[in-house]
Amino acid sequence: MYTDEVYDLNADNVFDTMHCADKYDLACLVRICVEKIVSVLDVENCLAVLEQVAQWQGTTDPVREACLHVLDEKTEEVLRSEHFISISQDTLRTILQRDTLSAGENDIYLAAERWAVEACKRNNMEPSAANRRQMLGDALFLVRFPLLTAAQLADAPAASGLLTEAESSCSGVPL
Repeated sequence: MYTDEVYDLNADNVFDTMHCADKYDLACLVRICVEKIVSVLDVENCLAVLEQVAQWQGTTDPVREACLHVLDEKTEEVLRSEHFISISQDTLRTILQRDTLSAGENDIYLAAERWAVEACKRNNMEPSAANRRQMLGDALFLVRFPLLTAAQLADAPAASGLLTEAESSCSGVPL
């Protein structure tokens, strides 16, 4: 704490260390923790890290931005990662709100659908269309359905029952 040197900082203790450093206003130690976290970010851990830093304000902004950069650059891989299906609805909304993702809207929709199925399972619910829609909540309407082709819209969201007939219409004509 007094030498600005850190020993044995690793994935198991970096968040606890950063939390304490932030609490006691040890800016140098916070910076070292941020650098450590950013240096190990990848497709497999960026969502877990993003959820972890959502708990803190201010000091973790560089980590959050680095996570979002990985997400933007490697969207398809992140959406297919094991951790994606277990993220919180808040994190799902954060992802769906981004207009810088490097994946097609159909891939983004399919990932949200996969997330909803897993959310139903976590809540001991049948993954029916109504339950998946409930799990997605307002996040469902962050998917940019107008960017889907008529065939994509008819294939997935409309066929899955997640959207009502009126919601799944294209230019006012039901699919």
